[in-house]
Amino acid sequence: SDMENTLLYCALNVLFPQRPDRPNVSNNKSIVDIPAADLQVLTHGSPYTLTADVSDAAGNVAAQVTSSSFTVDTIAPEITSDGSITVSESLQSGVVFHTVTTNEQGVKHYLDINNGASLRNNSLVTIHEESAKMRLKTGTSLEATKSPYSFPLIATDTAGNSTKHTLTVNVEAEPEPEPEPEPDPDPDPEPEP
Repeated sequence: SDMENTLLYCALNVLFPQRPDRPNVSNNKSIVDIPAADLQVLTHGSPYTLTADVSDAAGNVAAQVTSSSFTVDTIAPEITSDGSITVSESLQSGVVFHTVTTNEQGVKHYLDINNGASLRNNSLVTIHEESAKMRLKTGTSLEATKSPYSFPLIATDTAGNSTKHTLTVNVEAEPEPEPEPEPDPDPDPEPEP
């Protein structure tokens, strides 16, 4: 019969195999929604597999399909870089002034602005999503008189877990150039005739 009209009988052989879902198949695909409460029993760092039993409306059973093993990740990455740094007021735009470090691989990095709207840049700085290198945007500068600056950061791992961190940037003023010394008066003036 047409797969569009068949039913998929899916049992999750994880920790709740007694809960069969019977979603409809559409375009030879089906999505099984598991309530968040049911997923709370999964343990962080533990490996699991997903098993699907498929049969059509006439009761014909297909070979059981088991997914590859997957590991549950419920813990957000930890930002391990300093929370406060100092830069010179002469910092040039485009130059990397800080690299955010985390305790996980594959983390995406963003600046957190507008109450949680994640972007790669704000009006002063930009952060590279993967390398986490922070630079001043072209045509901008950090001023010692407006120091310190705070940049809220978000790091999100491949499982979607996020953590927030604020980087404080202190700006040191450039020292005033030393004045040119006055020339010494002539130590041996010519005697007047």
